[in-house]
This record gives sequence, C-alpha cells and structure tokens, in this order.
Amino acid sequence: MVRINLSIQDGLLDMVDQAAKKDFTTRSDIMRTALLWYLRPQGRDLDQADAKEILKVLQHRRSRAAIKKLASDADLQP
Repeated sequence: MVRINLSIQDGLLDMVDQAAKKDFTTRSDIMRTALLWYLRPQGRDLDQADAKEILKVLQHRRSRAAIKKLASDADLQP
C-alpha cells in the first residue's frame, strides 16, 4: 500500500468520520470503497477495473465491519 495526503473540506471529513464510526471501520476503508465505487466498470470504459476485485474488497469490508461490531458489542456487556 501507498500512503497519500488528501485535502478535503471539514464538513466532508466529518461525514466520512460519521460513516466510519457507524460501519465500525476507518477513514481509509471509507475512502478506498468510495474510490472503488467511482472506478466501477458500470458506465465507464475502464478495462483495468476488475468487478470481481471490487466485490471482493466490498465483501471483505462488510465482514470486517461485522467483526468489529461484534467486538464492540461484547465490550458493552458486563
């Protein structure tokens, strides 16, 4: 992976943070998903966009969010 710097408006960053908290994930995961969604082959002529890879990433993200939610819920129980 490569680390990048990104400049966005404060309000947009707040929305990203809220979405990440709701999905039990990170800002980076939200940004990766948004980029993959934007680059999806539907309606675009991007040969390099692999639909199977996009689906795999989205499923992995969903699984990670479910595991993090379970862990978070377990911490709340006495």
